[in-house]
Amino acid sequence: MIQQQILQLIFWSGVILCLPAFYRFSYVGSAFLWRKIFPTRRIEIHFTEYGRKKTNKVTITLDRKNSKRVAQLIKDAERE
Repeated sequence: MIQQQILQLIFWSGVILCLPAFYRFSYVGSAFLWRKIFPTRRIEIHFTEYGRKKTNKVTITLDRKNSKRVAQLIKDAERE
């Protein structure tokens, strides 16, 4: 009886420790898959000045050929 409880304690401790790593892995994998299936064609960049409450917005619309390149650039920027 006590051996089974110790085994269950070890098992659930391992599950609790592995969940954050598994969550992050699935989040990154799904984001990468989403960008490959639906490439980005419209990008909005927001510039905010810290001294003021002014926000500038730049919108870039790309061709279908260049949208995969932007997805690659976003992926490279996230790595750094």
